[in-house]
Amino acid sequence: MIKPTKLQQTELQQLKLIQEKNQAILLEFGQIELIKLDIQSRVENAKAYLKELREEEKTLSEFLENTYGKGSIDLDKGEFIAFEEPQ
Repeated sequence: MIKPTKLQQTELQQLKLIQEKNQAILLEFGQIELIKLDIQSRVENAKAYLKELREEEKTLSEFLENTYGKGSIDLDKGEFIAFEEPQ
């Protein structure tokens, strides 16, 4: 049987340091994946909110056009400006 060779203390420290760095990078990648999942969820929520907003905008636009006709709105003055119909 071959007798094991004892490693020097500095070699052991280097190996342990590399092992610690490997564990740290694995933890970092795990945290990054969790962040990606959170971002993905936030993007999906934002898309759903945008879809609701567009529907709200469309509904209000149709209501205003049915009420006042075609035109534009000056929000600062609170006024509707009708488009002139070409003759």
